[in-house]
Amino acid sequence: AGSCSPALLGSEAMVWFGPLCLMALRLTQSSTSATPHPDGDDPIPALERIFGSREAYWSDGFPSGWFGSNMLARENSTQVAEIGKYKIANLGWQHEIWPSNFSHLARTQVAQLQAIKKAHPKLPVFLYLPAAFAPCVYSALDPIVKDPSVHKQSGGKYHDWFLQSTGQQERPSPGPLFTRGFCTDVKANVSEQNCYAAYWNYANPEARQYLLHALIEPLSLERGFDGVFFDTVDYTLEQFPQFNITNIAGDPGQQCETFWSGMLEWQSQLVQMLAEKGVGGRALLPMLSVVHDKVNFFQADENAYLNEGRMVEKMGIGNWIRYYEFVRGENAYQVLENMRVEAEMGIPVVMHVYMNSTDEDLTTHIALFLIVRGDYFFFMASTGWFDDDWRWSQAYDKEYGRPLAPPRSFVPSTEGGGGIGW
Repeated sequence: AGSCSPALLGSEAMVWFGPLCLMALRLTQSSTSATPHPDGDDPIPALERIFGSREAYWSDGFPSGWFGSNMLARENSTQVAEIGKYKIANLGWQHEIWPSNFSHLARTQVAQLQAIKKAHPKLPVFLYLPAAFAPCVYSALDPIVKDPSVHKQSGGKYHDWFLQSTGQQERPSPGPLFTRGFCTDVKANVSEQNCYAAYWNYANPEARQYLLHALIEPLSLERGFDGVFFDTVDYTLEQFPQFNITNIAGDPGQQCETFWSGMLEWQSQLVQMLAEKGVGGRALLPMLSVVHDKVNFFQADENAYLNEGRMVEKMGIGNWIRYYEFVRGENAYQVLENMRVEAEMGIPVVMHVYMNSTDEDLTTHIALFLIVRGDYFFFMASTGWFDDDWRWSQAYDKEYGRPLAPPRSFVPSTEGGGGIGW
């Protein structure tokens, strides 16, 4: 493709992409079959209902995705038509946040997804919901986040539903860990808009149940979307030492284990609930945003609690999607190795590349994606989260075929300016 210059070496193909040398033990060819699952089971039924059969997935062109928003208005017919060119579409939290007056945000976004689904019935579309924090822009969360008990030094009905901290610079200590990103990211005045969000304490079972049944369950009964994207599932794990969390026992390492164990319980209940609550016999799929350098299959002993195998044990395979953001081809060594394992296990993946500009050449990024691509893998590329940050690329129009086999090994390459060898 493009500037590729392949030199076949027996069963290996050496392909140069600028500074990257990709030694692929995996070639592409249209007539081959998808990677088998090592356990011999077929974990795909929920995926087939939403994305079609594996054969349909592999024969339906390049699996490009869209994840945009318009913070000022509904999408017009031109933009809805543009979204329909992709194979999967997520709506960002920013969508129509100003017309909604920073309240009842989910209601507004469900209506937009229904309009997109009406125009493109076969396009899988996903609703956005936050996992790490509880923003007041959601009507089910607004009253509890603003309850005085959250901000007391101790005690109170909702105090321990949220992480309490003595180390956050933006607020006099002590108090709940919070963010105002729902204002700052859309250029709103934090003193005037309803954008405060406190961070959930997943070690608290009552908090987990409230999130599941007060916010997610009612939305899961709505029509017009196929799944729910959950943002920053693992975000707070790195914050414990920095912010001195006071309402989970133990040192920061013990706190992380307790918190993540609660998160895993929530994930298990979430998957089960969405499978049961899907409308018309169609289970809804959760898409979980999890940063690769925190949760993966290659954790050292001291971080063993973050091994992705624990997520698989709790949720199974075939009823959730792993989402990666901040991925770029020149620094993709760890994420690609983890995606290779996920492909072999049958875990669906969305890989989101953050581009330096909307006209950036995507050759390297797509090449890396193709090396590890498995069943129900999708590729996204943008400069941000708004409609103008997305451009259809001619690279999405090419036929890349399907893999002969998964990559068997990998090494960092020192030739051609560095990179990754497969």
